[in-house]
Amino acid sequence: MLVQQLEEVLAEVEGAQLDADVFAQMGPDDAALVRGALGLDVEAEPDEEAEPDDDGFEFSLDFDDADEAEASETEDDQEEEIARLKAEIESSGRVQAALGTYLELLSAPPGRVTDPI
Repeated sequence: MLVQQLEEVLAEVEGAQLDADVFAQMGPDDAALVRGALGLDVEAEPDEEAEPDDDGFEFSLDFDDADEAEASETEDDQEEEIARLKAEIESSGRVQAALGTYLELLSAPPGRVTDPI
């Protein structure tokens, strides 16, 4: 039991030092992305504040323009969602590339130092 506890403590200490060494070899933006993806960046501010849920309910007494306004809002909502999804895909690609670099550096032989990417 004590041996297992010792191994866990050593793994935490060595893991933190290994991460620090790997992050030093990465560019600062990539290192920040990896820290965030791994949940290591506890002091980071969230990129976006959570928006309150919108129940989609709107009240209007203008019955003539209701269908036209609804169609216009639907198009606007769709365009906003498409833009959001494109941004999310781009962000995900950057995080995936940074994690790839992180894994490559972790797999490198000990003592091999590379220039920050």
